[in-house]
Amino acid sequence: MGVQRVPTESLVSRTRVEARAPRSLSRVFGELGASSGRTETAAGAMPTKKTKKAAAPAWRPLDGLTREFTSLIDKFTSNSRVSYGGQGFGSRALRVDGRIFAMLDSRGRFVVKLPRPRADELLSRGQGSLFEPVPGRPMKQWVVVSGAKVSWLALAREAYEYVADL
Repeated sequence: MGVQRVPTESLVSRTRVEARAPRSLSRVFGELGASSGRTETAAGAMPTKKTKKAAAPAWRPLDGLTREFTSLIDKFTSNSRVSYGGQGFGSRALRVDGRIFAMLDSRGRFVVKLPRPRADELLSRGQGSLFEPVPGRPMKQWVVVSGAKVSWLALAREAYEYVADL
């Protein structure tokens, strides 16, 4: 057997057709043995039924969340402007219009974004410390809340009002 040569003209025109009509790719791939979304039976090709997955809940109680923070999620997410979750930095954060106002950091500490004077007040009382996502880089309006006398709900409301007005 020798090497079969394919005219370059047919390859170019085939590529142009595939670029213009992406639906024709399923026919091409079907000829090559790839799945075309159809099931072969004795009666012929039948379309496969696509099933929808059940929607995942917005948050799971066992995401390393504290009982206090889960109650905040319940209270705030009833507001249509507030959402919870995401990926990366804000994966455990409450957001108003997409902007974070309260969260649990990677160590499980409660963090809120407050106006600078209010943040300074909490710091001077010893009820919090500046949030440092990277050691040595404090975020000036973000406070890691510490102290048993501080109400997470009250601080989260302050943070919500502040961030919603930004």
